[in-house]
Parts: sequence; structure tokens; C-alpha cells
Amino acid sequence: MIIFEMPAPNGALARYHRIAKWEMTSEYTRAIVNSYHSAEMVNISWQDEYTIPLEWKISTIDDIEFILTAPGAPMAGGSIVPDTVETLSCAQARKWAEVKIERDRRRYGTFTAAFGTIQIDEASLSALRNARLLIMAEGSTIPWTLADNTAATITLDDANAALLASIQYQTDVHILSQAIRDEIDAAETVEAVQALGVDGYPWPVASVAVEEEDETLG
Repeated sequence: MIIFEMPAPNGALARYHRIAKWEMTSEYTRAIVNSYHSAEMVNISWQDEYTIPLEWKISTIDDIEFILTAPGAPMAGGSIVPDTVETLSCAQARKWAEVKIERDRRRYGTFTAAFGTIQIDEASLSALRNARLLIMAEGSTIPWTLADNTAATITLDDANAALLASIQYQTDVHILSQAIRDEIDAAETVEAVQALGVDGYPWPVASVAVEEEDETLG
């Protein structure tokens, strides 16, 4: 099984992907994959077909899972986990894969800076660093495209503050994910692992802290 977050045709997010069957033709290998949102929704899934060139050697479902999660593949970066939870190690592997999805969704999603909400994936932060250099070299401000595709005019102070705050946020997300992993590894039963709800942890807030103005009653 592959754990990887991707949108289903109805707009829902599918996280679990099981190879239902595969067959070889004279031109390619065809893999049929059932995808569903959660482990409890295995009977409510959508099915997709993936075509794999014959140059990929395929002997087992494990080979298909490896190919579909390879760099540049439809589920690149996905985690391969056991299909069924029969042992503690299986449960731990699946739970950690769920945590990694949540971690990366937050760490490379959006962040609300003082001037608006920005993308904080690696490419976007690299572009913001370059914008910072451009401001230093050529002028006091620069236009910046926000996550909703509107534009904001930012200063050097804006760029510096957004970079520092977003990187600190990403660091905090990573630290919490490792703390969750420690809990997963410390669990002694399958039931204890399954009881760890990924969404129930105090994930950092993806925005700068807003200081409230003091109000003095006269």
C-alpha cells in the first residue's frame, strides 16, 4: 500500500492507495489502483489506472509501488507501508506515514505574514530570498504575489520578517512531528498506535503572532 495525499475526482483528498491488480500487454504494464481517504473507508474508493513502460521490470506488486513512488512518478515521495495492520511494526509504519503527510502539508503549504498569506514550499521561499536581494540592490519595495494570486508590495523588513517567521514555523512543525514519532515508537500495542490521532496534536499556527493593542478605560 502507498500512503500519499492527492485529490480525488470529487475534490476529496485520497491518502491510501492499494494496487488492486496489474496486467502486462505487448506495449506496457497496466496497474489498477484503488484510492480512499482513510483506513476506515476502504470500501468507499475511486479507481484509477496507471500505465507503466515495459522497460520497468515488474515481478510483484512491490515493484509497482516502488515505481509509482519514484521521483517524477504520480505518487513521488509517497510512503510504502504494509497493506494490513497485523503487527506493531506495521501499525507504526502506517501511522508514521500519516504523520509525514500532515507534516509536509503544513510545512510546505501556506503561511500568513504581516502583509498577507504566502506559499512556503521550497521554490517559493527561494524566490522570496531572491526578492530580498533585489530589494536591497535596486529599491525599497517589490511586488509579491500572495497565495490567492493577489499582489502585495513588500519592503525589505517585510521580506526578512516573513522569511524568519515561516522558517521558524517549519522548524516547529518538524520538531512536533518528531515528538509524535517518539510516541509512535514508544507505543507497545497496535491499539495504542492506532489511538494516536494525528490531527489531535497542537500543531503550530501558520501565521505571525498578532499582538493585541492594550485598551485603557478612561
